[in-house]
Amino acid sequence: MKRLLLLSSEFPPGPGGIGTHAHQLALYLTQLGWEVQTLTLQDYMTSEEVVLFNATQKFKIITLPRTRNRLRDLLRRWTCLFETIKNWKPSLLVVTGDRQVWLAAIMQFFIKLARPPHTVNWCAIWHGVIPAFFPVRQFGVWAFNQADMIISVSQYSQEQLLKMGVRPKRQMVIENGADHHQYYPDPDGGTKFLKNLNLEASNILLTVGHVSERKGQDLVIRALPEIIKNISNVHYLMVGLPTIQGQLEKLALELGVSAHVHFMGRLDIQMLNAAYNACDIFVLTSRHGNNGEFEGYGIVVVESALCAKPAVVAGNSGLAEAVVNGQTGFVIPENDPHAAAQAIRKLLMDPAQKKQMGEHARQRALKEQTWSICMSRYDQALRQLETTA
Repeated sequence: MKRLLLLSSEFPPGPGGIGTHAHQLALYLTQLGWEVQTLTLQDYMTSEEVVLFNATQKFKIITLPRTRNRLRDLLRRWTCLFETIKNWKPSLLVVTGDRQVWLAAIMQFFIKLARPPHTVNWCAIWHGVIPAFFPVRQFGVWAFNQADMIISVSQYSQEQLLKMGVRPKRQMVIENGADHHQYYPDPDGGTKFLKNLNLEASNILLTVGHVSERKGQDLVIRALPEIIKNISNVHYLMVGLPTIQGQLEKLALELGVSAHVHFMGRLDIQMLNAAYNACDIFVLTSRHGNNGEFEGYGIVVVESALCAKPAVVAGNSGLAEAVVNGQTGFVIPENDPHAAAQAIRKLLMDPAQKKQMGEHARQRALKEQTWSICMSRYDQALRQLETTA
């Protein structure tokens, strides 16, 4: 059995697209015959929740430390990675999350100096962060250039990687997916979800993701006054860690739309599926962050598509590849609340088009965007890389 060591910057049970992707990678590759071991951070959850989650997995998970002492954390992670490679002897290393790629690149340098060397072919997965600080950006370019293969999660992400100056030895694009077993049409679940919120017979907009400046929930709130001029019963639901809830509540109050804005916090998978089914339109207007981070693809867009929901997403990111513009949703310019309002109104005022786009979204997701399809591509790519070790 081939041994695969997965090094990730995040992992369930906590939130995050990189973590979701890493978990699915470990799950499916285990099913496809790999012996998988994971080294990862598991933030935003209690130690009890982490232990319970890890105990249910069919692969070993080693949780990397995070304390207030960053230097100590780095040394402990470095030691853990080195010892795991030395003692477990994986046939392949897969790294996801930029800082973990940096760690892996440094590690490979020292491993080559060991006696005997414990070299292993490794693949870096590129999601999307372009550091604004030039020395950090150049170090990132060096780190990614050390990888034997780079897999980008969208064409957009790959383009940004090359613009940054990375010259991969091997490269390919494997777009993200979603779990069609967990997310599916459930009208009754959606109806019950709305009943509990006293929002029956309302038009529901939904965003799933960290409530933050980068995810762009403020743009949807800014679009609401224009939307409710013609459609008064519109409500905007935000699911995710409510980091800037206070700031957005103040914005909604200033715009006179407080009664239309709802913060749901984190939801479990069952409730999240109900939320997808409850919405009329999924909206994700992410922007490029000040730290250089951007939306690499948009797993949540595919999750909503599996529930037969059309999406309105911002362009200048991988989100534009998660939908087919004009067929499964609309792609609008980045940072444009007026364009968001126009696209949302167009769908809400044409129920037939909204339903048709949702059905097209689901069919495309089932044919092209499930995790099983995505991970079969990873399996093929990684087996080819492993055989060249």
